[in-house]
This record gives sequence, structure tokens and C-alpha cells, in this order.
Amino acid sequence: MIEKNEITIENEKDLGINDYNADSIKVLKELEGVRKRPSMYIGNTYKEGRHHLVWEIIDNSIDEALAGFCKKINISINTDSSITIEDNGRGIPVEIHKEYNLPALEVIVLNLHSGGKFDKKGYKISGGLHGVGLSVVAALSEWILIEVVRNGKYYYQTFSRGKKASELKSVSLIEFENLPHAQKFLKEVTVKNNKEFQKKFDNKVSNNNRAKTKNKNKNKDEDGKEDLNGSNTDENYLDLKENGDYEQNQGDIDFHFELGINPNVTGTRITFLPDQEIFQNMWEEESVFDFDLINNRVRDLAYLNPTLQIQIYDWINGKYAEHYYEGGISEFVEYLNRGNKVLFTPPINITDKINEVEVDISFQYSESHLENIFSFVNNVNTIEG
Repeated sequence: MIEKNEITIENEKDLGINDYNADSIKVLKELEGVRKRPSMYIGNTYKEGRHHLVWEIIDNSIDEALAGFCKKINISINTDSSITIEDNGRGIPVEIHKEYNLPALEVIVLNLHSGGKFDKKGYKISGGLHGVGLSVVAALSEWILIEVVRNGKYYYQTFSRGKKASELKSVSLIEFENLPHAQKFLKEVTVKNNKEFQKKFDNKVSNNNRAKTKNKNKNKDEDGKEDLNGSNTDENYLDLKENGDYEQNQGDIDFHFELGINPNVTGTRITFLPDQEIFQNMWEEESVFDFDLINNRVRDLAYLNPTLQIQIYDWINGKYAEHYYEGGISEFVEYLNRGNKVLFTPPINITDKINEVEVDISFQYSESHLENIFSFVNNVNTIEG
């Protein structure tokens, strides 16, 4: 026998049925929804989520490169565990938006689904299509500083946890150096080659660190630890080759920011620190941002954009890498085949354009039994084909 459970007036109150009414409906304003459900936008609130914020900003710079306006990206992991991404593109628009009567920069940051990628006027090709990248980063950061150089002026504005922390301000490029926050961007890293130090390094190179990337190592003390104060005059860099053997070369590391410093450069520089209220375990991990993870990502992007130079420097650990590959995806294939016995060289390249769709293919056979196939659309790795 099946008994039917009927809802009475008494147990309606227990179920909360009468409590669900018009007053129960809440509208999350501006970026509150992002902070309420961050995983909807960045996947999770752990290491992967923190680095997703970095990818969003870098992808915007890459879109500027695709549009033909950006030739260089500088990335800095700062001593306070924040991260800075600078590009020499056109710079985020700062003019007053006609509809909102606010600076365009402020409109972009504080409103989801805003930006210049919904039509083909600003960008004909882009990896970002939804206009949520910078907004999400601003919403999930304890603080974010956005700097723009365009129209012959230097502009800057700060935000915190998805809300405006200051008004958009502007100064002449000459006045930039007098700003309190400018000091961190005036620092430079210059590591000069020293042959004697090269010899000391011979037996300290780990096979696990082999890569095509130029891993340029900064000063080291007697214990082999990075000396960020520059007290040791022995300086060097190693150029690690595809075949796994390293070759010592003469040359200098020269890492420095340009916006506000070089009067001929326009672009955008964004510095932010993820919010501990969202990323609750970030201070428990070894580092907030992983140099190697970011370096691997930007290396792929540099192969896909052969006119683009990307530099990354870790002020905490003294790590440095520079990526610039004129050979493009052909050089990428050679990198992927490093250590394998190839059947022919160089790789075969096929390029074609149908209507507005451009296709580049590069391949090379080797004696390896493993097959590597990678596909990218607008610089986005399409892992499912």
C-alpha cells in the first residue's frame, strides 16, 4: 500500500514554502556575482584559478599582437607576490564613454561583457570573445593597478575586489617618475656575462632544466642561492638547446619596464594581487604565482606569434626567461621533437587562406612511437581537437 504524503499548513512553514516570495529574489550588482561564484569564471579557487587570472590578462595582450599593434610583453612576479603584465599595444581606451558618461577603462573593468571584441572594428581576430577577462580579474583581486599610456599621457586607476578604489588620473610622461607607485617599475635587471662564473656553473646544471628557453640565471651566492641584492659580481646566463645539451654564451639580461619611461611607447600595464578572501590557501603554498607554469604558457604563445617578444622575470627567485621565435610554429615543431631522431629537417610547412580564415600547418616525422598533435585557434589551445 502506498501512502500519499500531503503538505499541511503546519509543515509548509517547516519546508519554508511561505518564505519564498518576491522578497527572496536578489539581484547581484556589478561584479558581485563573480565574487559569489568565482569558479564559474576561473574553474576553481586554487592554483589553477589564480593562474587563470594571469591568462586572462596575457590573452588581452596577445590579442593586441594579433591585431598588429603589440610587439613585446613584459611579465614580472613581484616581491610582494603580485604580478605585472605590460604590453606595448595601443593601450586600453580612457576617453569618456558616451552611453555611461564614464572613462572607457572604468566601464570595461566594472561591467561584465564589455570590451572591443564584439564587433570587428577593434579586433578582427581575438582569443577573448566574451568581455569578462579584465572584469573577473578585478573582481577577484585584493587590489589591481591599471596603467595606460596613450594620447601622449600616462593614465592610472586602482580597483579593489571589483569596486573602484580611485578615480582615473593622468599626468604627463615627464611626471611619471614622481608618482609613489612608479618606483617598482623603474627597477631594472641587468646581468652581465662572466666567463669565470660560467666555469663554476658547469657541474651545477640539472638535466631536468633542459629547455629551448633562454633561462638566464642571476647572481648566486656561495650556497648556490639567488642573491637578489647583487652583492656577488659573478653573473651569467645559460642558453639551453633543443638536444638537451647546454651551450654557454656571452650576453646580458636586460629586463625593464617601458610604459611611462620610454616616451615613444604606448600600451597597458596591469598589476594585481589575488584576493585571499577568494583564494584562501594561497599563502600556504610555496608561491602565489608559479614561474615555470607561466613560462611554459608564454613560450607556446611566442611560438604562435613569431613577431612577438615575451620576457618574464621572477623577483622572488631570481628566475628569468626570454622568448622570441622568428621560425614560428616550424620552430615549435622542432622544439617538440627535441631529443628525437627526426626523419627530415626542416619541418614541412603549409600555409593557406580561405576568405578570412588563415591556416598554418607544420609537421615533422621522427622515429619515436609517440605522436604529438597540437591545435590552436586564435592562440587558444583546442585540447579536444
